[in-house]
Amino acid sequence: MRNLLAHARVIALSGAFFVALGAYPATAAAETWSHDAGTRAVTASITAGSQATLRVGPSGELLFGLVPLACGAATTANTDSIAVSGGAATAERLTLDMQSGTFGPGFTSEFNIPEIEMALSLGGATDRVVVIGTEGNDTLAAGAGGLSLNSDGDVDVTFATLPAQMELQARGGINFLTGRGGFGAGLAYAGSLTLRAGNLGDELNGATATTRSSAATATTS
Repeated sequence: MRNLLAHARVIALSGAFFVALGAYPATAAAETWSHDAGTRAVTASITAGSQATLRVGPSGELLFGLVPLACGAATTANTDSIAVSGGAATAERLTLDMQSGTFGPGFTSEFNIPEIEMALSLGGATDRVVVIGTEGNDTLAAGAGGLSLNSDGDVDVTFATLPAQMELQARGGINFLTGRGGFGAGLAYAGSLTLRAGNLGDELNGATATTRSSAATATTS
């Protein structure tokens, strides 16, 4: 059972320390995308050195870009996979934003929580991936095998090369954020991990790497 602590401003995770984060610089660059209705796949790319956000629109449409726009007719109901690529020798940032909805159910049914599978090939280990949770109760896990965006036991986001930095942000609900893998994400994530808690009392578990937090309310196990 989680040990919840309200109104803790800063948390310390065993074997880790916390530092303030600087803003990631915005880059005015165009992104590309394509939607294949036959294979039910979205393929997108971030311009080298730029950043992009992938999120769900109010009617379930998939939105992508520096200023997220619709990926043609792609929706959370007619898409099974999303592939995002970046530059080989530059640092990109990709944000997976679930505040307006999760990346599911996808077109093809699954035996557990149905979702769209994502494969990220951002181009190098200097990239940064940020996950923003929903307004409900979330389980977000970063691991050596990728990212799990729920507790169903299979990995949801895989990487050609693990990014050097990942950030998990909670919103509403009571959430569980971890860098120790599990839930299908494999062993502990070995990069620099930032965990940000919401306001209802969340549990944050750091990995073996540097872990940082600017949590409003959080506890650790």
